[in-house]
Amino acid sequence: LGGERFDVVYTGGGAINWLNDINRWARVVSDCLAPGGTFYMREFHPVLSAFDDDPEVTTLRPRWTYFHDEPLVWDEPGTYADANAETTHNLSYEWNHGLGEVVTALIGAGLVLEFVHEFPYISYDCFPFMVRGDDAMYRFPGELDGVIPLMYTIRAHAPD
Repeated sequence: LGGERFDVVYTGGGAINWLNDINRWARVVSDCLAPGGTFYMREFHPVLSAFDDDPEVTTLRPRWTYFHDEPLVWDEPGTYADANAETTHNLSYEWNHGLGEVVTALIGAGLVLEFVHEFPYISYDCFPFMVRGDDAMYRFPGELDGVIPLMYTIRAHAPD
């Protein structure tokens, strides 16, 4: 971005899982913020990566560890927008960055945290048994509703 600085920097849901170095990402965020500028992110909660998301699953079931030292490697056809799309070169790598890791990276990059909020809903049906609410957000049904966080937001700012 040529050293330009901005009043607002935003990271959207599903962005940081493609990045292997969360500390570098946080430094880029910090470098892009003008003094006093605001950083805001909305992200899918990293605890989701611990649960089985197979289309046949009908309840919340742990499958993997929350703490990943290595990337998750997938070799599956289709896309998140169309699971039946014909695709080639399907190998992908994803990194699960725990909430503490994200917060620590932002603080380490010099940002001042204003809040971290966690939510019991999410903007897509990441598990096949989720229920869409009147607010267009997805939740777990019945007694699973509110059991784990599904999404989080962070707001921080660059020092003046």
